[in-house]
Amino acid sequence: MVVGTPYQRQLHLNSKALKFLQYQQRWGLFLLFLDTQSTSVRLLHHVLTLDTEPLTYQTIRLDTRSQSVLRFRQLAPKINTPTLPDTHLRHYYQQLMLARLRHQRGFDALQVACYQRGGTIVQLPTWTMPTVPQLPLLSVPYLVWHAHVFFALRQQSGRLTGPQLEALIWAQLRPLLARRACLQARGTLIQQLITTMITMLSEQQVINWQKTEWHVNSGQLRWRKH
Repeated sequence: MVVGTPYQRQLHLNSKALKFLQYQQRWGLFLLFLDTQSTSVRLLHHVLTLDTEPLTYQTIRLDTRSQSVLRFRQLAPKINTPTLPDTHLRHYYQQLMLARLRHQRGFDALQVACYQRGGTIVQLPTWTMPTVPQLPLLSVPYLVWHAHVFFALRQQSGRLTGPQLEALIWAQLRPLLARRACLQARGTLIQQLITTMITMLSEQQVINWQKTEWHVNSGQLRWRKH
């Protein structure tokens, strides 16, 4: 689907244009904008989000008069891998993100959820703070989803099978998904989000695989001290 002029403004997480997001393996999540004056198409590919930051994407402009539809669909643009912040800058970024989150949807509800469980947003474990750009598929910041996974894992007895862990993560993700009417690969991308979450939890040693099941590390499920 090609999006017209009214939607061609600066993209942010609440932009109306995002309801036209589509997915293709070569392009990731993408948008197509039509320039009626030059009869060209602007492809915004690999659209990603990082809490409180502007959406990131890469752009290619294509002349529809000189390129066939088949050639256009086979286009495989190079991907510029996002640069992750150095360790000494991550703490600064996290503090800045928390300050900005006060003005975003979901902050007050998350703060209440933290209060009800004996903590505050600033006491959430470091691993819940997003530092890697993600797919813009949520209606709230990724911190909200990470925090709810934190809450859910705190209620577990200590062991989870693979399907049980996926079900737990999906239960926290499902209410937070944004409506993306044009996204035909929704199921594939949701599974990608769940897999990415499991990988992150394992890397942060929140969970550890032992023989046939995941063991929950209670040491990584404590509120941080002020």
